[in-house]
Amino acid sequence: MKLVRCLVPDSDRIQVGIQVGDAIVPVGKCLEGSHDGHPASNMIDFLRLPQKVRNQAHAQGKELAGAGLGYSLSAVRLLAPVHRPGKFIGLGYNYKALCEYENVKPGKTPELFVKLVTSVVGPFDPVEVPKVIDKVDYEAELGVVIGRYCRNVPRAKALDCVAGYTLVNDITAKVIPRPPESGSVVLSLKGVDTFAPTGPCLVTADEIKDPQNLTLLCRVNGEQKQEFSTSDMVFSIAEVIAYLTERITLEPGDMITTGTSLGIGIILKPPVFLKDHDVVEIEAREIGTIRNPFSIPALR
Repeated sequence: MKLVRCLVPDSDRIQVGIQVGDAIVPVGKCLEGSHDGHPASNMIDFLRLPQKVRNQAHAQGKELAGAGLGYSLSAVRLLAPVHRPGKFIGLGYNYKALCEYENVKPGKTPELFVKLVTSVVGPFDPVEVPKVIDKVDYEAELGVVIGRYCRNVPRAKALDCVAGYTLVNDITAKVIPRPPESGSVVLSLKGVDTFAPTGPCLVTADEIKDPQNLTLLCRVNGEQKQEFSTSDMVFSIAEVIAYLTERITLEPGDMITTGTSLGIGIILKPPVFLKDHDVVEIEAREIGTIRNPFSIPALR
């Protein structure tokens, strides 16, 4: 099932919707008579519903869409699938090709950083780069959304904790010369407002049979910059969840963004950074495309 957060025509109320082809059916219509309206407007609350109820909502959504009772995808405004994740954890140097290219030896454990809830914007929202930042880079990544409370989860059962997958542009401010140590990713580079466009939807885990076999693409102004497979991760999604839950309780709606690979601007010779009015697209066939324009006042 594809889930979205959106604004529908003639309404200022945010709704969770089920995407069926090019139709969006608000889950409120699919849950009428069975639950109060709260899960209809909050993705995390919807994910907390029993699987049986969510499956019933999906079936009802397909029936309503087939009857022409949904909204056209082109008529709604898509928002970030999870607006305020309780935790937003990122991975650095988690692709073998990038490590090899930069002569970085992967660590024995994942390299972690955090992004903030104020970094999160929607799949087509503008990225507003602060005046204090003049070098900014794109990073196409697969986002993982947690669907249940989990602690000390073994790797073999880790993917059972995943509600679904989305796309993330892990926008990063860059510093030249680059610090030599790989663990130099800090909050002021990663946690900036609007630096985490996500979406366009959350594809539930049952529809992504193998999250380690997806192809991610990145384009800047229509020119392809990145194409890589999630099979090249240093630490798989299951390994990361197992590692994290030995230390941190993960909760419904928490997000993990899983790293990027070759093609980012900082590693080009000379480096190439984004410019004012550039448009960056991140795509995966199974999930869709996010497309965000950049406003970079320092470069005007």
